[in-house]
Amino acid sequence: MRRRQFIMCLCAAAGWAWPQLVFAQLTDRVRRVGVMLVTAENDPEGQARLGAFRETLRDLGWIEGRNLELVPRWVGGNAIRARTVATELLAISPDVVLTTALATRAVQPETTTVPIVFVQVIDPVEQGIVQSLARPGGKHNRLYAL
Repeated sequence: MRRRQFIMCLCAAAGWAWPQLVFAQLTDRVRRVGVMLVTAENDPEGQARLGAFRETLRDLGWIEGRNLELVPRWVGGNAIRARTVATELLAISPDVVLTTALATRAVQPETTTVPIVFVQVIDPVEQGIVQSLARPGGKHNRLYAL
């Protein structure tokens, strides 16, 4: 149950959707969150989105260095590089991965165990990312759409 509450916290904290009121159960365990962004690292928009995500997590009690390790990775809009970055990100064994746009398609085939929260994906059913918005994770129940 704690895993679902943590994922709900991430969903609310993404800042790109209207969150519902979520209370996370904070533990002594440090949660590792991988964030895969399609922008380049020096892109101001990508930096602003990551900053908003960090700030919202902090407001919800998830503090980097105390109970949270945030691991951002930047793709730079390159679909081929996205696969390599996805493999590297999953190698650090994150508890959950937050992806944007094309990064979702790169991470999805690389894992069957790590939950993926994806944002900024237009019509994920048509793109083949999920079979249904009602149950985006399908039988594995590891994909979460915002």
